[in-house]
Amino acid sequence: MSKGVELSVIASPIQGLNLVAGFSHNNAEVTEDYPESGYLGMRPESAGPESLVNFWASYNFSAGALQGFGLGFGGNAASEFLTLNRDNIGSFALPAYQVFNASISYTGSQYFLTLKLNNLTNQKYYSGWSTVTPQNLRNVALSLNYRF
Repeated sequence: MSKGVELSVIASPIQGLNLVAGFSHNNAEVTEDYPESGYLGMRPESAGPESLVNFWASYNFSAGALQGFGLGFGGNAASEFLTLNRDNIGSFALPAYQVFNASISYTGSQYFLTLKLNNLTNQKYYSGWSTVTPQNLRNVALSLNYRF
């Protein structure tokens, strides 16, 4: 059984400002299974974290001395994730996390240049599905797109 809610918003309330946000919350429980499997009455491992949040806001200057420049800020968050969750062998949880990112960009006549700083707070966090996979600590990415 799975009950939950998922919301997403994409908006451009003023020229140059773009907003993207999402939230999901899912209560899940195995209600039919063989008792010896260990899953009955438990949150399925495949359900993922109970709550997820994401957002990104960017602003692109369209006039004046800063025309062509853009700024962005956003992040992702997840609640604790029971990557192993069985009544007969126990549970193992990946901790909740919040990761924040920022960017600065410039759009020219034939190119788009972006400098992005990921994981601003250098948060140690993990993903996985019956595994534990460390995610990147703070890092910088530079990208260049050229239009022919």
